[in-house]
Amino acid sequence: MNGYLQLIAVAIGSTVATKLSGYFITLGVGPFLSIILSAFVAVIIYFAFVESPNYCSFLRTKTDPRTKCEGVWMQTIDKDNKRFYSLVRIIYKDRLYIIKGTACDHRGNIHSTWKSTMVNIDIKKGEILYFYEADMCDGSGETVIGYGLMRLDEDLEKKLYTRGVGYFVDARTKLLQCEYTIDRLTTEDIEKFINKKNIYT
Repeated sequence: MNGYLQLIAVAIGSTVATKLSGYFITLGVGPFLSIILSAFVAVIIYFAFVESPNYCSFLRTKTDPRTKCEGVWMQTIDKDNKRFYSLVRIIYKDRLYIIKGTACDHRGNIHSTWKSTMVNIDIKKGEILYFYEADMCDGSGETVIGYGLMRLDEDLEKKLYTRGVGYFVDARTKLLQCEYTIDRLTTEDIEKFINKKNIYT
């Protein structure tokens, strides 16, 4: 989508710059200064189209379909007759998508915290490939690296991804692979869990 925005911005900027250049000349502005002023306006138009979505979440929702992945998710693992939960956040920050997670054991104790080191969202396939680093909370001070893949299902009515499946692989001494389901948490869900509407506050 950003590629299309760049083409549109260049086309509009070029057209406006050409018109302005002629207009400035009719006002008695010298040709060289007219070109400089027109180019300056063209640059402003370009950045208004291409860069503004990076600073305005509303514009990003209109121009970047990957925003359908953003939000707070509950990751569930069923293994050895036990159920493990992780709270996962997919956020956009500093022009990058980041995934952060807090993993709990079957008793609800925090087992590790992790953060992506690379995220690739293939919106056509509904897939998110990510690499991560996890800090273990068992007192060992160990940092584990790994990778994972999510496959998300879209709610066409809400125009959001609302649930999916995936797996991750911890690259420890002995490789650990886990499959999971993942469900989007609504504001109502979050309020039930922590008695607050926003998990960030």
